[in-house]
Amino acid sequence: MLFSPMAEESNNSFNDQPVLIEDNSMAQIARNVIIGALVVVIAVVATVVYLNKKQNTEEAASAALAEAKGPEQIQKVADQYPRTSAGASALLLVAATKQEKQDFAAAADLYARYLKDHPKTPFSPAAEFAKAQCLDAAGKKAEAQSEYVSILETKPTSPYAGGAAVALAKIYRADNNQRAAEQTLTTFLSNDLNSSFQAEASRLLVELQQNAKK
Repeated sequence: MLFSPMAEESNNSFNDQPVLIEDNSMAQIARNVIIGALVVVIAVVATVVYLNKKQNTEEAASAALAEAKGPEQIQKVADQYPRTSAGASALLLVAATKQEKQDFAAAADLYARYLKDHPKTPFSPAAEFAKAQCLDAAGKKAEAQSEYVSILETKPTSPYAGGAAVALAKIYRADNNQRAAEQTLTTFLSNDLNSSFQAEASRLLVELQQNAKK
């Protein structure tokens, strides 16, 4: 009986151990939950700040484009706000102006820049075809040929596929590659795309076939 109190104290001490371990575990879980919550809050705040900044930038770019007068100011919008919708539109406007003024090499470079910065916009196919046309008009036939081939191979149902087929066939004809020219036009016409270039493609194909018989 002399040892009973000590035994009881020892048992009580032993029984306290799991409680202390459990408390530590709960504290760790609580800390993890708090840290996780803080991470979420920081991410949300950062996203809100980013979106607000992006919205402000878009609004500033749109206002600048609306107030721009002449190609130089439009170019400034494109340079100052390259990742905005207004900046993209400004870049296309400048490229089209260069093309209209027959500065084909500069226009091709601007279209290439647009396609690099904005590869998947609704205007990308038009910019791709315009780039090929400008390279063609600038006398860069090899580069233009590569662009036309890319359009036909990657976007055969594009509204610009017919224009690419006709232009490519003309390049082949100029290189005396009759077979490639005919094949290009035949393939395009077989797609039956109801393209506005079908009449021109048909006429050019007949012309090529008639010349081949002479």
